[in-house]
Amino acid sequence: MTGTIYLLRHGQADSAAAGRGQWQRGMEEQYDRLTRVGHRQARLVAAELQRRLKGGAALVSGPLRRQRDTLAPLAESLDIDPAVMEGWCEFNSDSVVMPYLDEHPEERDRLAEVYRQAADGGDGELLVEGHRLLGAVLDRALDRWVEAPEFQDFRREVLGAFAAVVDLAQGRDVVVATSGGPISVIVSSLFGSNFRHLIGRTYTASLTVLRVLPERSGANADGWVGGARQLEVAPFDGAGRGVDGLTPVRLVSYNEHSHLFDGAERLLHLR
Repeated sequence: MTGTIYLLRHGQADSAAAGRGQWQRGMEEQYDRLTRVGHRQARLVAAELQRRLKGGAALVSGPLRRQRDTLAPLAESLDIDPAVMEGWCEFNSDSVVMPYLDEHPEERDRLAEVYRQAADGGDGELLVEGHRLLGAVLDRALDRWVEAPEFQDFRREVLGAFAAVVDLAQGRDVVVATSGGPISVIVSSLFGSNFRHLIGRTYTASLTVLRVLPERSGANADGWVGGARQLEVAPFDGAGRGVDGLTPVRLVSYNEHSHLFDGAERLLHLR
């Protein structure tokens, strides 16, 4: 028996806290908490997963607070203690964004000012503008980071964590609470799609679903079997892909978010 892997992106985290904070302290710690909307999203996705999971499941979380808190309602309802795997951690936004902002202090100052005004009770449009500016900064910083050796290190760590979850899914379903970065690594590695394109389009508290096929499934030299892509999950060195060591994994869906339409579209967010 093989199982289904549900990759769950964490609920909405506190971009506003990161934006209005003291940038010299970094943004990662300030961002790593769910908003009220994020907690609501966590409850909605827990209800959706409870409906889908039959006969229990293994629960896995990355180490970040926002990841663990998103999984908490499901863990409580199923009475299961999640395993924490470091490889499902998101890239550190301080190490990606701060070097960019150090080189562009005018953008850092503008971000801080917009978020400060929003926190002081300014027009609600200011918060939207702050999120837009922060997204643009993150996009430009990521463009540089994906060309650096650090990105390949991150990619290897994610695929190593995925290998461990594939092993778990040989006999059961697995829910993994993680972030947009690891989800984008896995989907782009399976299908050769663009990591940068995916990471900006994965909704908070969305589900990406993969099915692990039986090991006996045959593959051709390109790693395809029955319409499913085989992913070399361990060890992965970025070299050419043969048949040996590949695990057949079918992408069932990417970025599911219909469970977030609870009569309020405001629960649908990219950040």
